[in-house]
Amino acid sequence: MEANLSWVHSQFASDSPPDRARPGTPILAALGVTGSAWLLVAGYAAHGVKDLWQHRTQFVAGSRWWPPFCVTIDFLVAVILAVGIVVGVSLH
Repeated sequence: MEANLSWVHSQFASDSPPDRARPGTPILAALGVTGSAWLLVAGYAAHGVKDLWQHRTQFVAGSRWWPPFCVTIDFLVAVILAVGIVVGVSLH
């Protein structure tokens, strides 16, 4: 489930045209599901850092609201997953 959500999120939020979708994204998301759940936390946090960069450099010119919204969601999901892992919630 998390792998599918991560892939859909990355494709929806992608700044590249659909014909240049990132093929590594579903692989990394699947590794987070089959491997350590900390990979999902790292992936969401890294995507949030990318969104911060996009916002600071004004990389996304057409939708200025998107990077701050996306960074908020990415960091929120990363924190929720990290807390769940520390508390002992099974994510697999």
